[in-house]
Amino acid sequence: MVMEKAKKGKKTAKPKKATKGKKKGKNNGSMNFFSKIMLALLFISVITIAVFLIAGYFKTNNNDKPKTELSLDSKKDLKKEEKSQTENKEEAPAKEIQKDTDKKESKKENVITETEVKKQETKTQKSESKSKSESKTLSGSWLSNEQGASLTLDDYGYRIDFFGVDASKPITGNYSIEKNLIIFTSDDSDCNGLDGTYRITFYKKNFSLIAKDDDCSSRRNILEADWEWIEI
Repeated sequence: MVMEKAKKGKKTAKPKKATKGKKKGKNNGSMNFFSKIMLALLFISVITIAVFLIAGYFKTNNNDKPKTELSLDSKKDLKKEEKSQTENKEEAPAKEIQKDTDKKESKKENVITETEVKKQETKTQKSESKSKSESKTLSGSWLSNEQGASLTLDDYGYRIDFFGVDASKPITGNYSIEKNLIIFTSDDSDCNGLDGTYRITFYKKNFSLIAKDDDCSSRRNILEADWEWIEI
């Protein structure tokens, strides 16, 4: 029985339990070493992150300073631009008003010039129509008993013919009419191309000539008379 108990005690194997405790101690030691390494790595990583954060903060502060300076300069530039824009806006309506006034004045001047031109044209047309009408009435032949001569007027000019045995050669030339004046220009050498201006006064188909300016005496002595219409 004692032997059997001794055998049974051997089977309990107390030393085996001691080996298990040693293994657990070894495992615990390895775990502690690993955890220490992990803590050290975490600490290092935290420090590095903190260093990077601090460096980034300083960089951002350094970068913000010139931005603020630039922002001040940009504000000044914006103020200048706003001032220039306001000045341009104020000048723009004044310029537009000046342009409008200039356009109105130019239009008025153009209207005035156009009206003046029209008036002048109407005057010239009237004078031309008068001269034409007068020239039509003067187209024909007239006789002066005082001078013993006849005066013929047509589109080709004028001709003075003399009667009698001692009649001289006829006087010819051109004429023009301006209002109540008739201007004679002789072709012959007696008057040397001088013009003679006469005031004409109508009595129906008859008229009288009064010399206003004529330095040719031979022509003046003949034309300054009363002239009667000749029916042809």
